[in-house]
Amino acid sequence: MHRVSCIENLQEQLRDKDKQLTNLKDRVKSLQTDSSNTDTALATLEEALSEKERIIERLKEQRERDDRERLEEIESFKKENKDLKEKVNALQAELTEKESSLIDLKEHASSLASAGLKRDSKLKSLEIAIEQKKEECSKLEAQLKKVTAI
Repeated sequence: MHRVSCIENLQEQLRDKDKQLTNLKDRVKSLQTDSSNTDTALATLEEALSEKERIIERLKEQRERDDRERLEEIESFKKENKDLKEKVNALQAELTEKESSLIDLKEHASSLASAGLKRDSKLKSLEIAIEQKKEECSKLEAQLKKVTAI
């Protein structure tokens, strides 16, 4: 913002110097009969022209500074953008890896749950078989008591 007002100020000064230059040229024409006045006007005209050239040079320098700053800012944004893209790619790779690990863990959990159900079923059937054997033993003991009681 400051640069813009500085440039506008310099441009306004340039316009003023142009007006002064025009006025001085007119004055020089009217004073050509008097050589001392002509010399003074000429010196003033040269001074105005010199000031105009200095203003033009300052405007060029200001423009070059502004251009350099814009290029530096663009380069900074490009670097930041590249860094952010690299971070996104790294995070996406990490996410893919974690998703794969999660799928493996879910499969393992499912396998364990299935194995647990099979064990529970086997345990239940063994418990039933034990109960049946106990009943058989009880019947055989009762028969044995009957046989030994005779």
